[in-house]
Amino acid sequence: MTGPDNGGIDVELAALRADAEVWRAGIAALEQPRRELALALVEPAAFSMWAVDAGVDRTYEDVRARMGRLIDQGSAAFRAIADALGAAADVYEREDAAGAHGFDALRPGGG
Repeated sequence: MTGPDNGGIDVELAALRADAEVWRAGIAALEQPRRELALALVEPAAFSMWAVDAGVDRTYEDVRARMGRLIDQGSAAFRAIADALGAAADVYEREDAAGAHGFDALRPGGG
């Protein structure tokens, strides 16, 4: 908090909320790779018998599934960060307002 006009806290709250939006944009950015990954499904019959014997089909699907889990984990982590930043801004804003109200009550004739 800076000065009696609280201009500093307003800027900080805006920065927290702007950062939250950056993380939410990251969630949206992961949607395209998620869609592409779903389209990258290859049926085992598409592999040659030698590739199947060598386990290439299983390895391919394992890698594809792992990438899907990593994208999901990334989205969840980005969402948690964005939510935490937004919640922090909300808490700071509420507490600042409550604190200002408390100071007003201390002033002569305040209250």
